[in-house]
Amino acid sequence: MNNVTFIILLVVIGITGGIWSLFQMPIESFPSINAPVVNIVTQYPSAPPKTVAQDVTAPIEEALIGLPNISSVNSTSSEGYSVVTAEFNVGVNTSQTDSAVTRALQGIALPQGALTPTINTLDLNALPIMILSLSGPSLSQLGHIANHIIAPALSSVSGVSSVTVAGVDSPAIQITLNPQALQAHHLSPEEISTDVQDALKTFPLGQAVMNNKGISVVAVPSAHTPEQLANLPIVATNPSLEDTSTMPHGKLSANPLTLKSVATINTVKAPASTISRLDGHPSVTLNVIETSDANTVDVAHNVLQQINTLQSQLPKGVTLSVLQNQATNIKASVNGMAREAILGAILAVIVIAFFLWNGRSTLVAVVAIPLSIFISMIVLHAIGITLNMMTLGGMAVAVGRVVDDSIVMLESVYRRMQATGQRGADAIIHGAKEVASAITASTLTTIGVFFPIGLVSGIVGEFFRPFAFTVVFSLIASWFVALVVNPILIHVFLGKGQIETKHEWAPARLYRKILRWSLHHPLVVLSSAAILLVGSLGLVPTIGTAFLPPTSTPSLNAKMVLPAGTTLTATNADSLQVEKVIRHLPGVLQYQTTVGAPTKASKSIVQSNVANFFISLAKAANPQNLATELDNRLNALHLPGATFAVAPGSSFGGGSSTNQLQVLVQSSNPAHLAAASQTVARIMQQQPGVSQVQNQLATNQPEISVQVKPSAARALGLTSSDILGQISPYFVNSPVGTLSSVQNAAIPVYLQLPHHSTMTLSDFKDVPIQTPLGHSVPLSHVATVSMQSVQTTITQTNGIPTATVSAVITAQNVGKVSHLIAHAIAKAHLPSGVSTVMGGVSQLQAQAFSQLGEAIIAAIVLVYLIMVLAFGGALAPLAILFSLPLAVIGALLGLYLSHQPLGIPALIGFLMLIGIVVTNAIVLVDLVQQHRREGMALDDALLQAGSTRLRPILMTALATIGALLPLALGANEGSLISASLAVVVIGGLFTSTLLTLVVVPIMYRILHRSRQNPGDSQIKTA
Repeated sequence: MNNVTFIILLVVIGITGGIWSLFQMPIESFPSINAPVVNIVTQYPSAPPKTVAQDVTAPIEEALIGLPNISSVNSTSSEGYSVVTAEFNVGVNTSQTDSAVTRALQGIALPQGALTPTINTLDLNALPIMILSLSGPSLSQLGHIANHIIAPALSSVSGVSSVTVAGVDSPAIQITLNPQALQAHHLSPEEISTDVQDALKTFPLGQAVMNNKGISVVAVPSAHTPEQLANLPIVATNPSLEDTSTMPHGKLSANPLTLKSVATINTVKAPASTISRLDGHPSVTLNVIETSDANTVDVAHNVLQQINTLQSQLPKGVTLSVLQNQATNIKASVNGMAREAILGAILAVIVIAFFLWNGRSTLVAVVAIPLSIFISMIVLHAIGITLNMMTLGGMAVAVGRVVDDSIVMLESVYRRMQATGQRGADAIIHGAKEVASAITASTLTTIGVFFPIGLVSGIVGEFFRPFAFTVVFSLIASWFVALVVNPILIHVFLGKGQIETKHEWAPARLYRKILRWSLHHPLVVLSSAAILLVGSLGLVPTIGTAFLPPTSTPSLNAKMVLPAGTTLTATNADSLQVEKVIRHLPGVLQYQTTVGAPTKASKSIVQSNVANFFISLAKAANPQNLATELDNRLNALHLPGATFAVAPGSSFGGGSSTNQLQVLVQSSNPAHLAAASQTVARIMQQQPGVSQVQNQLATNQPEISVQVKPSAARALGLTSSDILGQISPYFVNSPVGTLSSVQNAAIPVYLQLPHHSTMTLSDFKDVPIQTPLGHSVPLSHVATVSMQSVQTTITQTNGIPTATVSAVITAQNVGKVSHLIAHAIAKAHLPSGVSTVMGGVSQLQAQAFSQLGEAIIAAIVLVYLIMVLAFGGALAPLAILFSLPLAVIGALLGLYLSHQPLGIPALIGFLMLIGIVVTNAIVLVDLVQQHRREGMALDDALLQAGSTRLRPILMTALATIGALLPLALGANEGSLISASLAVVVIGGLFTSTLLTLVVVPIMYRILHRSRQNPGDSQIKTA
C-alpha cells in the first residue's frame, strides 16, 4: 500500500513490454518440430531393386544398426536408388545424428556405378511457404525467365532459403553413336565415352613453382562448343587396315578420325524429369522455401512485393501466379484464434460485471486478463517461442483462468468491505490474507498439472509444449497480479468513502438449504453422482477416439500412381485424362499438375509414374465432400494400373496424417509375406469407413534378365564385362559431362546407342555384340535373355522384410476402425512366421494416448502432493480430489453432444480440468479449514464456508466457461485443434462446479468426522 507508484509503473512496463514482445514474435501455423530422422539416399542408376537391396542397402543398414540412441532403421530399395531412414530417440540433437551417420558410412564398400550416398536430415518445417506457377506460350522461354530472373530475385528476399524450379525445358547435347561406324573402326562405346569425358572435364595436374611461388596446374576442357565437340579426334585402340593405310612412315593421317565420324551430335531438350501445367497449359513451378528462423508472414509479404515488381518485367503473354501461400492460412487462423480469445475475454468481463454490478470493481478484476497475457508474452518471446496456433490456443484458454485469482481476491475484499461498511486498508489487507493461501495453492496445482506435458515425448510433446508454456506463464503472472496488483487497484478505485452494507447473497441462502439437506442424505448424493459417472463412461464407445481432428483448407490434393516403370510420357498422357475430370468438378477455381514426383527422401530422385494435382476451391466448397466425389470420378476412368489418392488440403502445410492408417506386415519368407499382405489388404477393403487401400507388394514390374553364357563368350574372345558394357549404352543415356563457355551456362552432354522405344524381347535378343575380330553376333548367342516379374520396391524394418498396406480412414471414429481392423487381422489365419504391426495414425494415437494417460496420472499425484504441502495434511486434499471424477461427467457429455471425438486436444482438456476443478474446491476447503481453526464446529464450518464461497466459485466457473465458449463454437481452421479441448473444459467445469458444491463438503465431513472438535454441533434442520 505504500508503493502504489512503483506497482503502477510495473503494470505499465508489463503491458508495454508485452505489446512489444507480441509484435516481435515470429508468426507460423504450428510449432516448429525437430524430428531426429536421417535419410541416406544412394543412387545406383538402372540397378534392379534386388541388386540395390543386396549391394547398396544392406551395407548401409549394417553400418547404422549399431549406432547409439537409434530407435529403428527402415529401408526402401527401388530401381536405381536406395533410401535408408534412421530414426533416433526423441531429444537427440540433429547435428549429433548427422555426424554419427557420416562416421558410420565412412569406409563402406559400394559397387562400381553407385553414387556417393547423400545424408539428409528430415526437416518437417522445410515445406514451401509459397508455390508459384509461371505460364506462357513457350516452355523454353519460361525456363529461362524462371531460372535467370524470378528465382534469383526471390532468393535475394530476406528470410528466403532457396527457390526451386520444376518443369523447366532446358537444352542438352545428345551424342548418338553409329554402331556400323564403331564396328568399322573397331571402336567400343566405352572408348568413345572416355574420350568425350576427357575432353569435357577439368582436373588438377599438380603445382608448379615459379619465382618461389606455388602455382596450380589445371587441365581445362578441349571442347567448348558443339562444333568443337563434333571435331574431337578419336584414337582407335586397334585401328583398322583402312585407318593405318593413311599413316605413312608411322605418322598420323592428315584426316584423323573425329567424333562426328562415328556419331551424330544434336542440340536437343534435356531428358525431362517433371512436366508442369496450370489449368491445362504448360507452366513452370517455383517453390519458395524460408529459413528455419524466419517469420513466415513477413517473408511471404516481402516475396509478394518482389513478385509485384517482377510482373512488370515479364514479356507479354507470360503470367506469374501464386498457387499456394502459407501466410494466407496462417493469418486467417491466427486472426480467428485471436478473435475468439478477445471475444472470450469480453464474455468473461460480462459475467464478472453481472455478479459484481459495479463498474470499478469489474475493472479491478478484468485488468488481470491483459496484464497476465502481456507478461507471459515477454517470457515466451525471451525463450524463443513463436506466435502460432498453440500459443494462441493457450492464450484463449488462459483468458478464463487468469481472471479467477483476481475474482477470488476482489470478492473476498469486497465482501469484507460490505460486511464492515469500510473501504480502508485494513479491510483490504484482511480480505487479501483470507484468500492468499488459497490463491497460491490453486495456482501451484494448476501449474503442476502442466508440468507432466514436459515429460510427453515425440511429436505430441513438441506440439503441445508451447501451449503449456503459455498457460503456465499466464498463471504465474495472474498470481502476481492477484496478490500484488489487485490490492493496489482496490485501494485506488474502492479504497475511499463508505460502502453499502449488504446481507447474505440470496442464492447463498438457497444453496445453504441444499447443502444442509445433502449433508443429511450423503448416500443419496454420492450414489447419484456415481450413477452419473458410470453413465457418462458408457458414452465413450459412442463418442469414439481420434488422433488429431482434421484441419482443412479450401483445396484438394490428388495423386495418381501408375505401375512402376511407366515412362514420363505415358504418365503425362493419363494425367491429361485426370485434368478433364478435375476441370468439370464443381467449385474448382484453379488446378496445377506436376507429372513426375520427387521422393520424400530426396528431391533429386523423381518417380516418373506419379502425377500430383493441386486444386484450389471456392471458399463455399466442402473439401471433404468434393474429395470423395473426385475420388469416385477418377476411379470411374478405369485407367490401366492407376491408383488414386484424394484428400482435402491440410492446414499443416505438408498434409496431415490424422487419418492415414498403415499395417506393417513382416516375414523373412517372401511367399508368406506376399500372401499375408494380400490378406491384410482384403480385410481393410472390407472394413466400412476405409478407402484407398494400397498394398505395396501388389505392384510388380517386368524385368529383362541377361545371363552370360561363359563358354560361348569365351569361344569368341569375350568376357562378361565386354558383353554387358556393349549392351548398356543401348538403354542408358549416360551423362558424360557438360559443355561450358564463357557466355553460356553449362549444357549437359549425353551419350547413347540408338534403340527403338517400342523394342520387343525378340529385338533385345538380336542386339549386336562385337567380337575382338570385328565380327558381330546377336546377344542371344552369348547370353540367355528372359522376361520376369519383380517387386517394384523391397522394404525392410530393422533388417526384417516388410510390406506396407496403407489406407485412409474416412470415419470420424478413427480409433474404432483401427481396433476393428487390428482385431480382424489377429483372427485371420496368416502364414506362419508372419507378424503385423499397426502403424500410421493407429500407432501415433496409441503412443499419444499412453503418454497423456501417464501425464494425467502424474498430474493428479503432483496436485495431491502440492495440496498436502499447502494444507499441511492429507485428508482435506483427499476430499478435494473427489471433485475430479465429477468433471468427467460433463466432459464426456459435452463431447457426445457436440459430436467431437476423444482425441489429443480433448485429453489435454482433461489434463487442464484437473487444475481448474480443484481450484474451486481449494477455495472452498481452505475457508472451511480457517473456520475450524477459529473453533467453529465441522458442520457449521461447511455451511458457512459454502455460502461464503458460492459467489466466487460461480463467478470463476462462469467466467472460464464464457471465455472458452467462442473457442468451442469457433468455425475457423485454428479452432479445430482446440474445439474439443474447450468442450471438455466447459462440460467438465459445469458439472464439477454444481456437484463439487455438495460432494466435496460431504466427503470432507466423512473424512473428518472422527476428528470433530468436542464442541461440534449437529446439523440443524431448516
